[in-house]
Amino acid sequence: MTWSLLLNEAVLLACILAGAAVGLWLHRRVASGGADGVVDRSDMGRLGETIGFIGGAFGILLGLLLIFSVQHFGDARNAARDEAVASSSLFKSASPFSQAERDLLRRDLVCLMRSSATDDWTSGENKDLTGSSTTNAWEARVQSDVEALSYDTDARSGYQYFIVQDSLDVSKARQARLLYTQPDIPLAIWIIIWVCTFVFIGLLAFHLGDRRWLVRMSIIAVSIVLLVTIGTLTALDEPFTGSGSSVTPVALNGALTRLQDATPGPIWDPCPPMPVTTANSGG
Repeated sequence: MTWSLLLNEAVLLACILAGAAVGLWLHRRVASGGADGVVDRSDMGRLGETIGFIGGAFGILLGLLLIFSVQHFGDARNAARDEAVASSSLFKSASPFSQAERDLLRRDLVCLMRSSATDDWTSGENKDLTGSSTTNAWEARVQSDVEALSYDTDARSGYQYFIVQDSLDVSKARQARLLYTQPDIPLAIWIIIWVCTFVFIGLLAFHLGDRRWLVRMSIIAVSIVLLVTIGTLTALDEPFTGSGSSVTPVALNGALTRLQDATPGPIWDPCPPMPVTTANSGG
C-alpha cells in the first residue's frame, strides 16, 4: 500500500467524518429554529432532489475516472508486453549474422531484458521517468551492437531494416512503460472528489438527521463504496507501485524463459555488473 493510496483514503475519510458532523450540526440548528418560523422543518424533506442531483453527478464523475484509470492501467500493461515482444523479435533478428556478432548482441540484449525486469522496474515503482542507470547503460550497449553489425551479404542487408526497427521498438516500448509510471489523475480532480464527498455526506446527514439509525446505515454504506472506489482508482492510476493491482514483469520474464529454452548457450550466464557508460565491450 503506497503513501498516495493512504493519503487519498485518509483525506476521503476525513471528508466523510467532517461532512457527517456538519450535516448533523446543521440539522439540529434548523430543527431548533423551525418553531420560531426561521426555517420550516418540512422544507428539509425537499432536499431529495438536490441530493439525487449531486449523487448522480458524483457517480458519473467516479465512473468516468474509473474508466480512464482502467485504460491507463491497460496501456501500461500493453507497453510492458510490447517491450517483451520487441526484445524477442530483436533477439531473433540477429540470426543471419556471424556467431561473434550474433552472440554479442544477444548477450547484451539478455542483460538488458534482465535489468529492465529488475532495476528498471524498481525505478518505475519509484516513478522515476529516467529509468535505471544500469538499464540505460545496457540499452546503449545494445544500440552500439546493432550499429556495429556487418551488413556484408544480401541476407544480412535484408535484415538491416528489421533489426534496426526492432531495436527502436525496444527503446520506444521501454520509454512508454516509464512514462506510464506517472499518475494520470491530477490533484485538481482529487480535490473535486473530496469536496463532492464532503457536500454529499453533509446533505445526506442533514436530510436524515432525525433518524439516527438510518443516518448511520446510509453513511456507512456510502463510505464503504467511496473508500473502495477511490482505493481502486488510486491503484489503477499507479500501475507499477504494487498497491493491490500492479503491472509486473511477467512478459519480460516469460520471453527470457522462452528464448533460453529455444537458444541455450553461454549468452545466458549471469550478467556482469554494468558501469554507467555507453562503451561497448564484449560481455
